[in-house]
Amino acid sequence: MGHPKSNTKASQYMYKPKRAKRIHDPEVVRLAIESVRTRRYSLRKAAKAFNIPVSTLSEKLEGKYPVEPVHFTLLTTEEEVTVLACMSAAGRFVNPLIVYPYKRLPSNDLTRDFP
Repeated sequence: MGHPKSNTKASQYMYKPKRAKRIHDPEVVRLAIESVRTRRYSLRKAAKAFNIPVSTLSEKLEGKYPVEPVHFTLLTTEEEVTVLACMSAAGRFVNPLIVYPYKRLPSNDLTRDFP
């Protein structure tokens, strides 16, 4: 039947924390993909042999996700400092397109002055 306290409506809306994403060794993933492509293993057997979830191996095999994790930044350090400076200079947001280029002030002086 279940736990008596779990029958309340509140239990339907309880927060379920996300699990930490496992990052698999790219070399192991490549070996698993190669073993599936050469038909040495089926997808499920390769996933079990290389200790990788079937869904992860399938997605990487299809090319939905890259084998190696991708780390990218949207802004350079200088651009981040410029945006930070233009938001705090007047106490309100100023469009970064009209801010003077960051080259007018050394970036190390800007980062030191902010709290």
